[in-house]
Amino acid sequence: MISSSKKFNLLSRAPQRFLTRRLRKLTLSPTFKSKVNLSTLSFYTVIILFLIVSSGFFGIMPAFLKREELLDRTAPLLKELNRPFEALRSLTTKMEDFWALSAHIKDLHHIENEREFWKAQAAYLRRENEILKNEVHFKKQRSSLFGTLPDIKKTAQVIARPMDTFKHHFIIEGGGDEGIAKGDVAITAKGLVGRFIEVGKKASRLLLITDMDSRVPVILESSKHSAILMGEGTNLPLLTRLQEDMMKSPPQIGELVCTSGVGGIFPPNIPIGIIASKTEDAYRVQLFNDFNNLSVVTIVPSYEAFLEDLNFDKV
Repeated sequence: MISSSKKFNLLSRAPQRFLTRRLRKLTLSPTFKSKVNLSTLSFYTVIILFLIVSSGFFGIMPAFLKREELLDRTAPLLKELNRPFEALRSLTTKMEDFWALSAHIKDLHHIENEREFWKAQAAYLRRENEILKNEVHFKKQRSSLFGTLPDIKKTAQVIARPMDTFKHHFIIEGGGDEGIAKGDVAITAKGLVGRFIEVGKKASRLLLITDMDSRVPVILESSKHSAILMGEGTNLPLLTRLQEDMMKSPPQIGELVCTSGVGGIFPPNIPIGIIASKTEDAYRVQLFNDFNNLSVVTIVPSYEAFLEDLNFDKV
């Protein structure tokens, strides 16, 4: 028959044997296993847990230990056990700070992007306002600028610039529904832009005077020589078929070039540019309009349509 003392020993060793088996099942490094005896570790773990639980929850304290002594003995172990949790808490705090900083930087980038967007919007509106002011002023002063000019049909916006080396044309917002017709002429406050060669219901194609297919009858303001302005795919179109009169002074560098009205397409006296250079009896014209930065054009009827509207038969 087993005595009560042996029963107590068996019962007290049961948790130790249970923990030892559990620890052996864990995948531990050979170095750790060589330095630590699993049975000893499990024994002390059971004792410490028993003392902590009994003292904390039930107020039970073994007679051979005082509360202060237990505190002194368990403090180093508790400190070591708490070290990973402190490291984890510190890491968590740093991660929270990092994410907060990242969110703050993201907000700053968003604010900066918004500021740049509104800055660009303000610049665009200022530029558009200046363009519209120029067009309004142009409408009021067009008679003094161009002489006899047909009534303005519409002011339209450039919506596309499909240019290649030699083909220069714009796609203009507006078509037959807005009264634009094939052969109509596009101008700005600075001068001639081109003529419409295709007109849809909502959009139209504008052939620029720099296109290789463009031919514009012109007259030199001072010397009164007639010529044809021929596009060559550059910003310096060529004066061809120059009809020089021996009774007139020769063309001069800087002389103003305007439309002559011959041919019935372009109304007369629309400024185009000035003579910029002369090479081997060929004159190049520097245009007033910068087509790379052009965004709005004013549309007028062709000169032929304008003359038909005058209806001289009724005079």
